[in-house]
Amino acid sequence: MDVISRQLQRFESLSVSDLHHIKNTAIDDFQNLRFTPLTVTISLTVISTILFFASGNLGSSSSAGGKKSKKKKKKKVTPTEKSNREIAAVLAHFEESLMPDVEDYLENHMQLKDEDMQYKYNYYEEMMLKELMKLDGINVLNNDILRDNRKKVIRHIQSFQKRLDAVKKEQQF
Repeated sequence: MDVISRQLQRFESLSVSDLHHIKNTAIDDFQNLRFTPLTVTISLTVISTILFFASGNLGSSSSAGGKKSKKKKKKKVTPTEKSNREIAAVLAHFEESLMPDVEDYLENHMQLKDEDMQYKYNYYEEMMLKELMKLDGINVLNNDILRDNRKKVIRHIQSFQKRLDAVKKEQQF
């Protein structure tokens, strides 16, 4: 206890100019990479603090009375789920992006110039072909349900292709 009280008295007796001198000396020591008791103490304190907060010890489950961490673990997606999501994504893209435009074309193609009619026909035909190719690239993993789902989406897209082909046949281009 005697040592602590002496250190406190020594610290209290320091003037503002003494504290500025200590600060400037510490900064100079850091800039010149000198190992002094003060620079080592400051360095170890900073490193310990960074490691403490980086390791998550503040508010961790062990110190919070057994409360579990609220971190959500990502569920691993099975290959079957991945394939099913890919099929659903192709269907959603077709129904949201392409199908309304194709239906509009099928209803209003007579109002278009021949040039525009052919251009849009080719565009929609190619876009549907791309969607079919995406479906063809999905691995159904010998799963009958996935195979049936993929087949239904393929048939849905092909029904629009047939309707487009009827327009082409009707207009003879």
